[in-house]
Amino acid sequence: MLSLSTAGERQMLHKFSVKNFRNFSDRLIFDLSSQQYEFNANAVNNGVIQHAMIYGPNGGGKSNLGLAMVDPVLHLIDSPSYLNSLDTNYLNGGAGVLIAEFDFEYRIDGVGINYKYGKKSRESMVYETLSIDGEQILHVDRRQSSHASIRLKGAENLKSDVGTSEISLLKYVRSNTILDETRCLSA
Repeated sequence: MLSLSTAGERQMLHKFSVKNFRNFSDRLIFDLSSQQYEFNANAVNNGVIQHAMIYGPNGGGKSNLGLAMVDPVLHLIDSPSYLNSLDTNYLNGGAGVLIAEFDFEYRIDGVGINYKYGKKSRESMVYETLSIDGEQILHVDRRQSSHASIRLKGAENLKSDVGTSEISLLKYVRSNTILDETRCLSA
């Protein structure tokens, strides 16, 4: 049983997609706000599925879907000491696959949050974007530039040239600032 939100929480995962991660060569979209599913009314809150069960044959990708959904933990916490087995088979083995791509859409207290990123390995971030209510507040794409866009109050003095670092921009900001807790963005 996969619990996506608990009673009393004000956040919910609405939609998740992954591509080029382990056995997912094509983009897999897991849309929890879709009306194409039939669920018991107790499993749905405000049009979003709160509880779901993933089932299928052995080797069908159930565990890889779970690993993909917790992938942000691997680059956002300090020293993850688990899942080292992902180092050897993180990317899908298809021809020309250079990065695995992830896209998470949340709603927290009615605010839309979108977190997208691409990684070439468990620890090597290629691009990353965080948007709140459609406004991009963090962005870096190392394929184009080492310069990051950081639009948060409290982060104005952070170095925006990330150089050759492949760490998460979100982790960099979280670890090096005390952010203003209002919803205001810097200019």
